[in-house]
Amino acid sequence: LARWAPVVQASSIDEWYLDLGGTEGLYREPLAETARRIREAVREATGLGVSIGGGTSRLVAKLAVELGKPGAGGDGVHVVPAGEEATFVRRFTLAELPMVGPKLTERLARVGLRTVEDVLAYGEAPLVGLLGARSGAWLWARVRGVDESPVRAREAAKSVSREDTFSHDLHDDAAMERELLRLAGRVGADLRGDGLRARTVTVKVRDADFTTRQAARTLAEPVESD
Repeated sequence: LARWAPVVQASSIDEWYLDLGGTEGLYREPLAETARRIREAVREATGLGVSIGGGTSRLVAKLAVELGKPGAGGDGVHVVPAGEEATFVRRFTLAELPMVGPKLTERLARVGLRTVEDVLAYGEAPLVGLLGARSGAWLWARVRGVDESPVRAREAAKSVSREDTFSHDLHDDAAMERELLRLAGRVGADLRGDGLRARTVTVKVRDADFTTRQAARTLAEPVESD
């Protein structure tokens, strides 16, 4: 994905947001066509099928991807054109909107608000009176397809670690040393595989009563060796 977009944000283990702003001059094609090429590139590189939703915001893209899924009758891509956000969101229930959880859904249902259309008919002022200024304004924006949250790439990992919990406690120093060397080998392999080096080395030991002890040493030069 990072080959296609300048900013990629991981949302979960199987969901990412891409900010393609500024790439119009590079791809010179409709967003839906770019999305299909991204989808094919992912399949060629990993063998995995992905569905892609597109729009002018994270909210719209998140809703659009559900319509793009082949299981929902889509062809893997669904893009909402700019300017059609408000109309697009009207088809959803409140429970289907991202970040509208079960408790808020239940609270709204008690006053007869179950769909986006219900809230739009209810009005902004009554909604603020029901939920308060902050939550009311937030939901009023969402039911109109407005979402200004940016796509932000997460910082690169600052540490690499390996640990194990054993079915039987280890009491023998030699056994502990063998496990330490095994874990160090795995960390070293991870570093080398990612093209990284590390300066601070930390060892942590947790006892049967969950007492945790650790010691660290910072080296003069970064290393990648076991």
